[in-house]
This record gives sequence, structure tokens and C-alpha cells, in this order.
Amino acid sequence: MQFLKRLIFYIATITTFTLLACAVWITLEVMEKGISLQAVFLPTALLWQVLCAGAVCGVATALLIVEEIQTRKEVFVRFGAHYVVINAIILGGGALFGWYTVTPIGVVCMLITVALVYVAVATMAYLRDKSTADKINERLERFRRRPR
Repeated sequence: MQFLKRLIFYIATITTFTLLACAVWITLEVMEKGISLQAVFLPTALLWQVLCAGAVCGVATALLIVEEIQTRKEVFVRFGAHYVVINAIILGGGALFGWYTVTPIGVVCMLITVALVYVAVATMAYLRDKSTADKINERLERFRRRPR
């Protein structure tokens, strides 16, 4: 059950931040071309692509980022592998779906975008875990203080 909760959290969070990144990039591109935002047509396929990318990245995240206690080395190896896998998924999917032009600057822009989304998702996961830990600690403190 915990795995399913984590999976849903990661899919929802990754998809949300990916959609936000798409909105920012599309807006910047449209503004650069001098086109009105109201005149822009967003293909429905893009929404499905973002949802699929979020789901695939969410599954990869739930599988690679585990909650069991690990050594510092294991944490670094898992996060490093996870970051490489996420970049491969997004760069591969992005090239396949035409999200960016496969040029050095296009790849760099995608890598920067992936890094920003990665940090945002990691921050959300940290805040969620911190909130859970704070609640557990508060309950333990109440339990410890209760009269016996």
C-alpha cells in the first residue's frame, strides 16, 4: 500500500511540474515569435504525452528511490542512477514527440528543465516526508508525556 501511495504521489507531482515546465516553454516560444497566447493551439496529444512521461518517470522514481535505510554511498548511487534514467526518459521522449529540436542548445535547455523539475519534485517529496516525520515525533512526544 505504501508503494502505491508513493507511486501516485510521484506521478502526480512529476506530471504537474512537467506540465508547468511545458507551459513556461510554450509561453516563452510564443512570446519570442510575437504571437498572441490566445491564438495558440495546443495539440491534445501533448497532454497525453506529458501524462505518459509523468507516469513513466513516476514508476522509475518509485522503483529507484526507496524509503528503506541505506548507506550514504547507496543513496548517492540510487539518486545518480535515477537522475540519469529520468534524463534518458525525458530526452528520449522529447526527441520522439518533437518537444525540442535535437541540437546542442535544445538538449541543454531540456537538461536544465529536467534539473529544475527534478529539484521541484525532490523538494515536494522532502516537505511531505518532513511533515510525516514531524507528526510521528509529535505523537511520540505526547505518548512519552502521558501519565502512567
